[in-house]
Amino acid sequence: MADFDNALRVIILEDDRLSAREIDRYLTAIGYDVVDVLKTTDKALVSATQHKPDFIIMGVPLAGPRDGEDAQEIFSKLGIRCLFASGQVDAAIRTRAEFIKPLGWLRKPYSTENLLLVLSTARRRLVHS
Repeated sequence: MADFDNALRVIILEDDRLSAREIDRYLTAIGYDVVDVLKTTDKALVSATQHKPDFIIMGVPLAGPRDGEDAQEIFSKLGIRCLFASGQVDAAIRTRAEFIKPLGWLRKPYSTENLLLVLSTARRRLVHS
């Protein structure tokens, strides 16, 4: 079981700079420790190895040759789970991602209330994993 006496450490992996900045500001304001904000999965793997976040908020799809569904590599190598953010959250995407135990799905565009609800669910899932 995870220990969350301190602020949760989070990496934001989002290729939309405005969305990434908005999520960063909001998470910081409510007490999360945003350890990195990145655009590509390759950079996230390096950062996650270095910073050991509690989870990653990962946009789907991302810029570059790989996209957010490559969270599989981060999960299999480091055991770090993701909360996915996407404008398209269909059954096929959810099914392909199920084996990496996503913490949740944030549908874009989102409200701060929806982000808070999804973060609350993600936190509960981390505590019970």
